Amino acid sequence: MFRSNPFCTRFVRPGALAYRFDCGSKDGVKSDVRADNTDEDAFDSIVRYLKSSRVGLIVGPHGSGKSTLLASLDDRCVVDFPKVIRVQLCAGEHPRRFADRWANWQQRRADARTVFVAQSRLMKRGLLVIDGAEMLSRWSWSQLLNQSRRRDQTVLATSHCPLPGCVVLYRTGNSPELIRSLTGDLVAGASKEVADLVIGKLDAYPLTKMTNVRDLWFELYDDVQPLLK
Repeated sequence: MFRSNPFCTRFVRPGALAYRFDCGSKDGVKSDVRADNTDEDAFDSIVRYLKSSRVGLIVGPHGSGKSTLLASLDDRCVVDFPKVIRVQLCAGEHPRRFADRWANWQQRRADARTVFVAQSRLMKRGLLVIDGAEMLSRWSWSQLLNQSRRRDQTVLATSHCPLPGCVVLYRTGNSPELIRSLTGDLVAGASKEVADLVIGKLDAYPLTKMTNVRDLWFELYDDVQPLLK
């Protein structure tokens, strides 16, 4: 039993939990990246199709495990590519106020510069991993793909929607059963008081396939924290 909050960042960050292929969609995805294969087979299939397509995309809504899947692919990518450079994009989405739109535009420009600098440092046949590629403008994305072809580089990205010029390797997804299972794994070493609280919260929470698991776990962190003081 531990006294740390089971929903703190070090337990829920991408890579802390291995991605599970229980609920990913097969629609528009390479046929043998399927939930009825083992997870190891699915990881291998994604990397294999990435190497053949040269530009691959992991698509899914907020909090559906895209970054976690990237982290779970990391060891395989390091083995299969001579160099891997990762970029995390962080621009906001659909701001309404002018000041917010201006700040968002500036952040997008900074994100694009970060991507192009990373690409310039990448050797031939290297892999550029971009988490949050929907933050790039269409022009920046087009330039990125043109440069990758000229330099014989591979691009693996996540996005909330399909992007032009790339193959959708996998669509991440959730289900109430998967969310409960993952949350149960996190509280497995917690006290009965914490476990009972979390179970009660999950029973009251409207879990769906569109539930943002990241936001749910942030809420559970706040709910659990008073019990640990």
